[in-house]
Amino acid sequence: MSVAIVLLAAGTSSRFGSLKQVEVLDDGRSLVRRAADTALATGLPLWVVTGAQDDRVRAELAGLSLRVVHNLDWASGMGGSLSCGVRAAEPNAEALIVMLADQPLVTVDDLYALLREHAPHPGSIVAAEYDSVIGPPCLFPARDFPDLIALEGDRGARAVLRQQAQRVRRVAMPNAALDVDTAEDLARAAALLGGPSA
Repeated sequence: MSVAIVLLAAGTSSRFGSLKQVEVLDDGRSLVRRAADTALATGLPLWVVTGAQDDRVRAELAGLSLRVVHNLDWASGMGGSLSCGVRAAEPNAEALIVMLADQPLVTVDDLYALLREHAPHPGSIVAAEYDSVIGPPCLFPARDFPDLIALEGDRGARAVLRQQAQRVRRVAMPNAALDVDTAEDLARAAALLGGPSA
């Protein structure tokens, strides 16, 4: 089955206070670069959705084999950015993994876990489970693309996960619990990653 990855990196990071996607971790990579490297390590095609300060985010992705989709209406919320990414990727995919740029602890093995759970259950949605939460990264089969494309405003992937709860298969993923919303979160991520040798 053809699977692609959509990485969301379009927001303005209002809670963080600056563009968090380009904030650099101790290994010298920005959040968006690290997420893109993780996605590409799967060998799957990658679409990155940019929005706020598109030029700065693109610069972080220089030299990588991926496609950038600029959501001109990024200010309307995550739903529109996800919709934009799915529209770009869907002609070439039978399933999509949705990733966020601000989950720096997520590994390629975590993404493989989604794929392993999906393989025997191709009609199911597969989502990460952490701290009693179901959310990204998550994998959606093609039957869910119309619902993802219909998203708007602040309604992101979790809205579809709730709508289709009976079809969601869960994968325990503690690494997904940390999403960077504040400078303190970034410092915590850097500490957990262990610096340059991580």
